[in-house]
Order: sequence, then C-alpha cells, then structure tokens
Amino acid sequence: IYSKLVFSKRIIHHVNTRASPCRTQLTPEMSLTFRTNETNVYTQALCIKYCQQLYIHHHCQCIEPYAMMFLRSSTVNVKGTITSAKLCNLNETCLKNVKQNFSSNKCTECLPECETFQYNIQTSYAQYPNSKSYGKVLKSILEHFKDDNRFLLLQGKRKNCREIIQDNVVAVEITAGTYGTEILTETLMVSWTDLISSIGGQTGLWIGAFGASISKFDGFFLEKRTSRFLHIRNQRDELRCTAQRSRRGISDFWGL
Repeated sequence: IYSKLVFSKRIIHHVNTRASPCRTQLTPEMSLTFRTNETNVYTQALCIKYCQQLYIHHHCQCIEPYAMMFLRSSTVNVKGTITSAKLCNLNETCLKNVKQNFSSNKCTECLPECETFQYNIQTSYAQYPNSKSYGKVLKSILEHFKDDNRFLLLQGKRKNCREIIQDNVVAVEITAGTYGTEILTETLMVSWTDLISSIGGQTGLWIGAFGASISKFDGFFLEKRTSRFLHIRNQRDELRCTAQRSRRGISDFWGL
C-alpha cells in the first residue's frame, strides 16, 4: 500500500489589545515547571490544564497520573510544593469533586494565544508498487534487510516476492502542500487616528445639523413676528380709515 500525506499549516496572528488581550509566551510558572526553551509554543488549553493540576494538588495533595512527568520533576513552588506530590487515585472522591468544581475562570493568566496554529492533512492511498517496479522495490528491500534473519526466513517460506511485498511493505510519503504555510495577520480596522477623525466628522455633522435647525427656527420665528407685525399694522390702518370715514360722514350730515 502506498500512502501519501500532504500537510499544510496556517498561522493566525491575533491582535493584542486592552479589550481582547492575548499571550505569546508561557507563564513564568509554566516555564519553570516544564523547563522548556524559547521555542515552545503557548496554548490556552495547556495553560488551563496546568492550572487545573495546581488546583487539584492544592485541594487533594496529589496530581493526576498523566501530569506526573511534568509536575513531579518541577522545582516551582506555586500553592504548595509539588516536587514530591503523590499520584491521585482515579477513584478518589476528592479528585472527582475538585474536577467537577474546577472552572477555567479561576485561571486568570490563561489568556487566549496571540498565535493560533492550524494543521490540515490530506491522505490518499494507492496500490504499491505497480507492476513495473516490483523488481526495483524488491532489490531495495533486500539491500535494506540483508542482515535481518527474520526477513531472510520469511523469504525462505514464501517464494513469491510479490506476496512478500504486498503483505509486509507500506510506503508513506509526507510532503508539504502547494502552500505549505499560510500566515494570516489580524489588524485593527479602526486606529486612533480613524477614531478621532470619525468622532470629529460626526461632531461636525451634529453641529451642522444643530446650526441648520437653529437657523430654520430663527427664520420661522422671524417670519411669524413679521407676519404678526404686518397684521397688526393692517388692523391699525383699517381702524384709522374707518375712523376717518366716520368723521367724514358726520361732517357731511351736519353740513360742516
């Protein structure tokens, strides 16, 4: 059987801001515990698991078996020395209760990672080897296993070389994809300059709208006052004309 594995990796760089902080390195306690170098990658899941083990050790004075290789060889002293911690019994009541009560909210230092790694693997299979390459493959196998008595014994039992290859040989090819590594970087959509400009633009818009409203109100008020003034003046003129006509009529009546 011939199996081909094509892999690709995606790296996502997240934005580290006050609103959404993230972490790029191991916490100091994790670095001391794992005794690692700078090439190790921080993940939030690992940090929370480490925090959970410290929480278990603090309440039950033991650690889970799978964490033994890390924590029992540690020199860190966090919430009690764990260099000589015993292994927890998986059926122990304390361990069950503590794991049920544990919450990731207790791990304030376990921020999301600033870099996320995603791997994608595509697998394909084919018959191996093809009919034209049996001789070449067998020659390579014999050269590789020439000092292996088990293979020589197998060859002695089976005269058919094709059966030996088909039953005992698996070819695996591992190769990078067309784009072996894809890097995605998040950036802030709104910078401080954009924010200030946006606020300034909106402020100017509101001031303009407010000024237009005031101007419209002043125009409406002035129009009303002018209309009222003209109405009053017209009433006065009408009263004056009426009075004059009345006096003129009286004068005509008396022959004045």
